[in-house]
Amino acid sequence: MKKNRVIILAIVVLVIVAIFSILNYSTGTYQEKIKKFAVDDTSRVTKIFLADKSDLTVLLERSLDGGWTVNQKYEASTPMMQLFLETICRIRVKNPVPQKSTDFIFKRMSANSTKIEIYERCYRIDFWGIQWFPHEKMTRCYYVGDPTQDNMGTFMLMDGADIPFVVYLPGFRGFVSTRYNVSEQDWRSHVLLNLNAPDIKSITMDYQQEPYHSFSIDVDENSISFHSLDPQFQPAAVDTLKLFNFLNSFKNINFETILNAEMDSLIFDSIVRSEPMQLLSIETKTGQSMHYRLFPMITMYGDKQDGKPVPNKDRFYILTEEGDLLLAQYFVFDKILRKRDFFCR
Repeated sequence: MKKNRVIILAIVVLVIVAIFSILNYSTGTYQEKIKKFAVDDTSRVTKIFLADKSDLTVLLERSLDGGWTVNQKYEASTPMMQLFLETICRIRVKNPVPQKSTDFIFKRMSANSTKIEIYERCYRIDFWGIQWFPHEKMTRCYYVGDPTQDNMGTFMLMDGADIPFVVYLPGFRGFVSTRYNVSEQDWRSHVLLNLNAPDIKSITMDYQQEPYHSFSIDVDENSISFHSLDPQFQPAAVDTLKLFNFLNSFKNINFETILNAEMDSLIFDSIVRSEPMQLLSIETKTGQSMHYRLFPMITMYGDKQDGKPVPNKDRFYILTEEGDLLLAQYFVFDKILRKRDFFCR
């Protein structure tokens, strides 16, 4: 009998908690809901979907390790995600759009706006620290329109609402509509290489036009071996310290931008079909292989040699195995673009 009372009491408690959770969720007037654009806790956000009127879409999803992916294909840019999550958390409503301007704003947003859907990890019972039955749920769906005339706010409309609002970011002078970006490549991470020295199994740097500069490095559990790819130029001695420093240089190597979408196809083809300066190949101890082709960036200005254009001294191109053409800076990559003689004593 006593056991039955405990069970009944537990059921009653669960029912009460469920009722309070439902009431807590349903509280708030219509006016409050149609202007609640900000997300209270971005750590709960699991997925963000953006789409514009040109049918461009971006799907951002949180990975199990806490990182983010773009369209289930690429790693997302950490700075971009941090800025965007901060934006959707801190935006605030300044005022509703005046009645006389509502029709005009509706017409503008029907022609030019970005839809955003925000999904969060929610709990069917979430009351007084009790969180049971987790599930993913869309908690925000709204449209982002043009900036206001003074460029200090952005028009936004909650899905299903009949009143648009002017939204701003406290402490920020400007509008936030540009942060709701639907360009896939703008969301992608610009980290090309991020390897720890113990993860590297081999590195090969093949200078196509200057083979005497080419070399390879092999790493095993107990030793590091260095070889010249040209048998005529085998080094008599190698600086081991420089080898170790070189292997530690492959952390956080970033490119400048992705050129695929903005470059003319004829120029793209002429670059990737030309002879590369270098071929860089890296293999990790987990079996991952990376291959990159490096091309000079020919400039039509600056120094001349025999009246012909010369390679740019600041930037060059990288072609990845996936077919992405990247613009990179020598300032960032010089520490890994070493030549054979650099390691010789």
